[in-house]
Amino acid sequence: MHVITQDGLLALSHDKTPHGAESGILWSMTGLLQYVDAVTFRVPDLDAGLAFYRDRLGHELIWRNDAEGQVGLRTPDSATKVVLTTALS
Repeated sequence: MHVITQDGLLALSHDKTPHGAESGILWSMTGLLQYVDAVTFRVPDLDAGLAFYRDRLGHELIWRNDAEGQVGLRTPDSATKVVLTTALS
């Protein structure tokens, strides 16, 4: 079984030849996720999380919301943010 993508849609081929191979066309595989806005980590407390992610790893603090128990940090050379949260879900 092959997983094949064509125009962003997933298709399955149950034979041993990828769909389109018989006509000389092979569809390239691309990732389903095209962009990751944020990666969230649960921390026991924001200050402890900041002590590690900001002070030790060097991520820049870009926002903090104490009411929600969250902070956002910049990642180098990427638009993806690291979000630390004290919330369970």
